[in-house]
Amino acid sequence: MHDENRASPGQTNLRSRTKWAVILSALLAIVLTLFLAAPALAATGTVLLASANSAGIQGNIGSDFSAISGDGRYVAFSSSATNLVAPATSGRQVFRKDLSTGAVVLVSSTSLGAQGNGNSDMPCLSYDGRYVAFQSASTNFVVPATANTQVFRKDLATGEILLASADSAGAQGNSNSTSPGSLSADGRYVAFYSSATNLVAPATAASQIFRKDLLTAAVALCSSSSDGTAGNNGSIWPRMSADGRYVAFQSQATNLVAPPTTGAQFFRKDLKTAAVILISASAAGIQGDGVSQIPGISPDGGYVAFTSTSTNLVTPASSNQQVFMKNVATGVVTMVSANAAGVQGNNGSRTAR
Repeated sequence: MHDENRASPGQTNLRSRTKWAVILSALLAIVLTLFLAAPALAATGTVLLASANSAGIQGNIGSDFSAISGDGRYVAFSSSATNLVAPATSGRQVFRKDLSTGAVVLVSSTSLGAQGNGNSDMPCLSYDGRYVAFQSASTNFVVPATANTQVFRKDLATGEILLASADSAGAQGNSNSTSPGSLSADGRYVAFYSSATNLVAPATAASQIFRKDLLTAAVALCSSSSDGTAGNNGSIWPRMSADGRYVAFQSQATNLVAPPTTGAQFFRKDLKTAAVILISASAAGIQGDGVSQIPGISPDGGYVAFTSTSTNLVTPASSNQQVFMKNVATGVVTMVSANAAGVQGNNGSRTAR
């Protein structure tokens, strides 16, 4: 007997196609909504002015010391401009610009948004741009009030601001702490240099490199030998790997590795194993015969770039100030400031980051 209510094969296929069409249309609508809602980054080759307010008006005073997030969306910088945010700021402050939306945020501010009452400078960002570390002479960011120049980390998602240049118990450094150098990719670790003597035990002397864990509050002395002995001379310019394990820095300390070094050299500290490596050395391990400074480090810590006046790091010998890169695993040193044929630059090169 024929069932009048039963659909024919043609009707069944039509219903099935209609069902899938509805589903695909819904998915397409969702994708388009997400696409249109997401901020778009500028096309390749586009030049954007970072030191401008949300309306695109440039800062009315100079800006400098910029840093950029891993995806290129955010730029943090120092500026004395008063017209970048509302209400107007005064003094030297740190800002973060969202190059997708144009929004500008005052970084050097309290958790309630009040600007710092002293000058702030030299920012660095986490990979996603959420966290910004910077140095500041402001006394009003945290309680109790701080003194000297200290290093802070701002969370731009929550507004929280933390004192990085403090010991594991939270006591602020008893002298100036400067130039954060770098944040780990997730913003957990801050590397900086400081002449404070009370950040670790035993007390330190001269300018040393420290790494603060803002999750546990632990402070590690980076400018130390493999047995933990602090460098016997000043260390500056820390640069940290993405996970915070490796810290490269410049130092005039002679006791970080064996045999002893002389002059300003570059080192890399492994904070997991405590091993220290002389970076500014030839593939044969001979230290550079000039001054090495201003390092950069790859995300995995396996490569360190630096500027040096040393002539003996590569063959043939170099002259002037050049930029080099050290492969830590192989020891090989490559001159970066050279043309495609390997011919060195005919004048000075500097600042590897």
